[in-house]
Order: sequence, then C-alpha cells, then structure tokens
Amino acid sequence: MKASKLLSSLFLTLILFSTFFKPSFSAELCRAKDKKVLLQIKKAFKNPYIYSGWDSKSDCCDWYGVKCDEKTHQIYSLFATDGDLSGPIPPQVGDLPYLEDIHFHKQPNITGPIPFAISKLKNLRSLIITNTGLTGRVPDFLGQMKNLDFISLSFNSLTGTIPRSIGLLPKLGGLLLDRNKLTGPIPDTFGDFKGNDFYLYLSHNQLSGKIPASLGRKDFTYIDLSRNRLEGDASFLFGSGKTMIQHVDLSRNLLEFDLSKVKFPKSLIFLDLNHNKIKGSIPTGLTVPEFQQFNVSYNRLCGKIPMGGNLQRFDYSAYFHNRCLCGAPLPKCKKRFKDNMEASKLLPTLFLTLIFFSTFFKPSFSAERCRPKDKKVLLQIKKAFKNPDTYSDWDSKSDCCDWNDVFCDVKTHQIYSLSASNGNLSGPIPPQVGDLPYLQEIDFHKLPNITGPIPFAISKLKNLRTLTITYTGLTGPVPDFLGQMKNLEYISLVFNSLTGTIPRSIAQLPKLVMLRLDRNKLTGPIPDTFGDFKGIYFNLYLSHNQLSGKIPASLGRKDFTSIHLSRNRLEGDASFLFGSGKTLQEVDLSRNLLEFDLSKVKFPKSLIFMDLNHNKIMGSIPTGMTVPEFQMINVSYNRLCGKIPMGGNLQRFDYSAYFHNRCLCGAPLPKC
Repeated sequence: MKASKLLSSLFLTLILFSTFFKPSFSAELCRAKDKKVLLQIKKAFKNPYIYSGWDSKSDCCDWYGVKCDEKTHQIYSLFATDGDLSGPIPPQVGDLPYLEDIHFHKQPNITGPIPFAISKLKNLRSLIITNTGLTGRVPDFLGQMKNLDFISLSFNSLTGTIPRSIGLLPKLGGLLLDRNKLTGPIPDTFGDFKGNDFYLYLSHNQLSGKIPASLGRKDFTYIDLSRNRLEGDASFLFGSGKTMIQHVDLSRNLLEFDLSKVKFPKSLIFLDLNHNKIKGSIPTGLTVPEFQQFNVSYNRLCGKIPMGGNLQRFDYSAYFHNRCLCGAPLPKCKKRFKDNMEASKLLPTLFLTLIFFSTFFKPSFSAERCRPKDKKVLLQIKKAFKNPDTYSDWDSKSDCCDWNDVFCDVKTHQIYSLSASNGNLSGPIPPQVGDLPYLQEIDFHKLPNITGPIPFAISKLKNLRTLTITYTGLTGPVPDFLGQMKNLEYISLVFNSLTGTIPRSIAQLPKLVMLRLDRNKLTGPIPDTFGDFKGIYFNLYLSHNQLSGKIPASLGRKDFTSIHLSRNRLEGDASFLFGSGKTLQEVDLSRNLLEFDLSKVKFPKSLIFMDLNHNKIMGSIPTGMTVPEFQMINVSYNRLCGKIPMGGNLQRFDYSAYFHNRCLCGAPLPKC
C-alpha cells in the first residue's frame, strides 16, 4: 500500500517536472573557443571535403578528425588521413592548448614549413606529419617540447640539418625523419635519448660524416640509417650486452669496419648491411640471433659462412658480391694449400718472379677494366635519360667500372648491377638496358620522372636476379615476360602507377622468393597460380591496389613468410592462409571485405604481425591467439564478439586494436 502511494507521488512529480521544465539533454560538449579555432583551421585549409562535417551549428566533439576528452571536453587530438587539405599548416593549430596528438598523413597538398605556433602546445605528446609536401627545416623548437614522446615527419621534403636539441627530449621514444632531404651529420646528442624501447629512423636522406660514437651508449630497439652517405665505424651500435636492439639497417652507405670483431646481441632479428665497405669474415656469433631478415651482400667480406642458426635460411642474395665469401648458401669454399709449410716454400719463388717481372716488363696498371661495348651502352642510357646529374661522372674518358651506380665483377669486369636513387633521371627506361647481357641487378628507386612501361628489352637479361623499380612514374601492365626470366629471385615494383591484371606466369619462376607489387593500380583477381611459388620463406606484397574477388584457396598450400593483401576489394574466406603447422610471420589483410569465423582458425606459433582491421570477420578471438608472441595485432572494425582471452601478448595492445566490433569485451576493452 505504501509502495503504491510512493509510485503515485513519483508519477505526479515527473508530470510536474516535464510540464514546467525543459532540460537541454542535447547541450553542446564542444568548448566555444575550440570550435572557433577549428573553423579557422578549416578555412585556412581551403574548406576541404574531408572537413565538410565541420559546421558551426553542430558539436565539434562529433566532428571527423577531432577527439575530445570525455570529462573535460577539451580537444586532445586533431587528425586527417588520405584527404584534400591544402596549403600551409595554419598557425591556429597552436590555439588548441590541450592538444596531445597531431596526425596529418598522406596529404600531399599540405605545403610550407612546420609552423612555430606548434611550439605553444605544451601538452603535445605525438607529432605525426607524414607523406605531405612539407618543406623547410626540422624546427629546433621541437627540442623544447618536453612532453613529446613520438615524432614522425617521414616522407616529406624537409631540408637542412637535424637539431641537436631533439636528443634532449626526456620522454621521446620514437623519432622518424626518414625519406626527406636532410643533410649534415647525425647529432652526437642522439646517444642521450632517455626513452626505453627507442625507435630511430633516419634513412633515405643525404646525411654524411661518421656515426657518432655516443650512439653506442644507447640500446636502441630499431635503428635505420640506410641510404645515406655515412662513413667509418658502426660496430659500436651492437654489443652482446644489449637486450633491446632488434632491427638494424645500415645498408647503402660508405661504412667500413671489421665484422669479425663485432659482438652481436641475441635480441637481433633484422640486420641489413648491404652495399657498404665492410671487411673481415662473418663471426660465429651471428648464428645465435634468430634472424628474420639478414643481408651482408655487396661488401668486402671473406671466409666461410658459419653453419648454424638462421644463416642458411637466407638465399645467396643475402651474401653475394663480397670479396671471397664461400660456403652455403654460396658455392663451397675452394681447397687451400695443404699446409702452411708448403705455402712458405713457394714464397721465395714468388719473390724472385716479382723482381724479374718488374725489371724487364712495364705493365700498364692503369689499363681500363670497362668493356668498350658496355661503356657505349651506358653512355646511350645516360643520353636517353637526358644526361641527369646522377650520372654526371659517366664520361667517355674514364673507366665505367668506377662510375657512380655501376658495379663490375672483380674478375671479369662485366657489369652486373645498375642502380640510381633519389635522382633526376627522366623519361622511359631505355631499351639499351637490355644490351648489358651480364646484368644481375636493376635498382631504380625514388625517381618520379621515370615514365612509361617496363620495356620488353629487359626480357633479354637472362642473368637478371633482382628487378627493383620503385617510387617512379611507371605505367602500363606488369609484363607477362617476367614469368620467362628464370633467374629472377626478387621483384619489387612498389609505388608506381601500374595497371591491369597480375600475370599468372610469375608463379612459374623457380627461384623467386619476393614479389612486391603493392601501391599500384592493379585490378582483377589474385592469380590462382600464386599457391605454387617454389621459393622457401616467400614474401608476397599486393597491398594498396584495386584487386577483387576471392583469395584463391590454392594460396593455402603455400607457407608464406609474409603476406600483405591489405587495402584491396578482396572478399570471402582467408582462414586457409593460417595453420598451426606453418611458419608464417606476417599477415596483413586489413581494409578488405573478408568474411570468415576467426574462432575456428588455428594460428602458427611463428606469427608476430597480424592486421585484420576493417573487414567483416565474425566469431570470437580464440585462445590459440595467446600463443604467438605478437609484436603487432589489430582486429578492430569487424564483427567479433565475446571475451578477449587473457594471456600471451593480447593485453599488450591498447583498446584501438580491438574497438568497433559487435560485442567484444574484456581487457583492454571494458569488462564483459
């Protein structure tokens, strides 16, 4: 009775409240000052379509590219990817005082320098401006922004030297300045970075001088200094006592040190030293790390490759073009003298022979090594490319074996490698390239003015093992004739504008271990022959194209090392790519239309990278996913349900690896 009277009173109270009061349940969360600033930013960026939802009548906390704190409603993140922002970064960005994150990616029409106004953002933790038209210097004021823990300015056109002050940031854990036009030395303060698990990327610049010895004090996790003009020693970057270092890329520099004296940490899984002047032999200590990637080619190494560890896992291209390396996977070592005594008996005879030779003969030690036919062809190639500065030392009066980007065999003087990167080569690839019959390697990188199709003349190069043409203006199809070039081991045609379908014949190449066709405009299905690749430890990259249809079930027969099919229009099942008995390490199937039940998939222990985001994958996360030691995982934006299993590395990743699913719950998401 009392309860019913109480209910009547509550009912009357609600009627009274609703009659005389009109509460605003739609009160705007956005701070008025912040909205004003955002609208100024939109206007400065020329009202881009990507910000079309930024309207003065709506709540800015709901706008695309804006994130507000749930409690304070202060804007803490501003981002835009793959959009049409145009012009300099507006100074008004500095008038959002609580910003912790700026992320502009793949905005080629953003121009000008990084504005000084950003220095006002005392709370900024992450500054990411990548794949834009940014110019100017890396600003010194970044060194004063003490809360920065991540800086990425990759794939821009920044110039000048790197500020020393950045090395003093107390919280910085990652610095990515790769793929710019930076010059000068690496600052010696970079050995003083405080952050654990530090990532340093300075590759694809024009840095010069010696690597500061101070960097040896830092136990980096990742360090990539490749494709610069660095010289001298780098052995101090290693050390058996280091425990964090996993990834080192020093390739394509002028470094000189004795590899046999280096102590390598067990934690190392990626080591690329190719195209330097490194001497000595390969130490047995290199059999200890469990390498996933290893390359010491194009150096001055000698001696037998040690047996054991993962060293025989890689094919000969990881070792070739050294002075006198031998042993698996290279040819067997030649027999030496029976003993040192027999060798010593020969020394007097050799000495007398040298005296006789020098007395009665005057050999021409300056005789040109370059074959005349090869020189003629190279000069034709230079002319066809409109006499670029990159080939300015290609002169008819000098030895072509000494020319920039030309490599000759030490014994035969036949040209086996032709390369060019970050230069001003212009026009189609000349058909004369096919007139260098002993070419084993073509490597053209970051040459946007190379245009037209891949010439048929390349099919004449029967010895070609590596074909790399990346970041150019190449158009036309992936040529079918590549499938007839039986010595090809590595094909990379990344970041071009290739169109049409992928030839089925490529799968017939018996030695191929790497195929990279990502970031083009390829259409049609993945060939069903791609399950027949013969190479062990095969890497397949077809991402960022317009491929469609189902992934052929035949690919399930192949135990890939890495397979990247992201950002296409692929649909249907992909579960057969996995399997508990495989040695698969990397899988990226993100941003497709794939549908399969994740709970039924068996995952290999070897898997360390898996990205399945933005698909239609259903089911739950199986407990089998606690077994692999994942370094990266993302299953967001799918249709998964159930509790995330505890264990392994699954709780190492934050909520963004799991959010936007149908009903996933449990750490790092909210409790079930």
